[in-house]
Amino acid sequence: MAGAVSVFPDALAVIPIYVINLATDAERRVRMAAQFDKLGLSFQFLDGVDGRLMTGKALEQVAPLRLRRYWSHLTGGEIGCALSHLRTIQAIAAGPYPFGAVFEDDVAVSPEFPQFLADLERNPPPFDVMWLAQSPWKNYRAIMPLDMLSGRRIRARVYLDYTTAAMIYTREAARRLVGPLKTVVAPIDHMLWCDHMVPGLRVVEVHPYIVEQDMDGPSTIRDGRQVNAIGPKAKFRKEMIRYSNMVRRWRSFVMAWGLGALLKVRRAGWLREP
Repeated sequence: MAGAVSVFPDALAVIPIYVINLATDAERRVRMAAQFDKLGLSFQFLDGVDGRLMTGKALEQVAPLRLRRYWSHLTGGEIGCALSHLRTIQAIAAGPYPFGAVFEDDVAVSPEFPQFLADLERNPPPFDVMWLAQSPWKNYRAIMPLDMLSGRRIRARVYLDYTTAAMIYTREAARRLVGPLKTVVAPIDHMLWCDHMVPGLRVVEVHPYIVEQDMDGPSTIRDGRQVNAIGPKAKFRKEMIRYSNMVRRWRSFVMAWGLGALLKVRRAGWLREP
């Protein structure tokens, strides 16, 4: 794989760490390398796809307009971001390890993360995808408490966020995702968590989160355009997709956790609170 900086020790590679980074973004690459080196964790850079450099024809090939399941324009950066994540999921699916951790290059990792990984390797809770960071946009979430790990709560989610900042996939989950996610039809977080293109995934979160995303830094996916400025036709399409996803969301949750899980769901407050 391109961009390798550290190799995985044979005896300690239960959860390899992959960092998605554009080869041209040296500053972020140095910052992420410094974090993981300080934590004493092996990792590997995977060169991201810079969709901003792709031609219109190339973008149409990987993200055909006729297949879009999104109400707004997809920027080249968003398409490249999706391709980068899909390549990383493919690497986990094809690899020899039971888990794979994926980080974007604009996050801050807690000093407690190495111990968290060690505890996870020894006693993994039931999950297919584990969020290590959460989106700050919503103040409440419907959750189902599952377990404790390294002093943090592990909770299943009904409403999934717009984030792919830091996650751990099981190899089995990655293999389930590889087949259906061959074409970019929306931003990658929408494809994974809103469209539920692979229903029944056991998606859990870590609370309090152990990775924090930099929401104030410059974006490499928006291309400087206001992609959410949409007209009446797109607004109608947005509402239709939203209602369709509402049905998919609850169906996926029940498929993942069983019908009885609905009785265990409760409303959680702001995630920064204990």
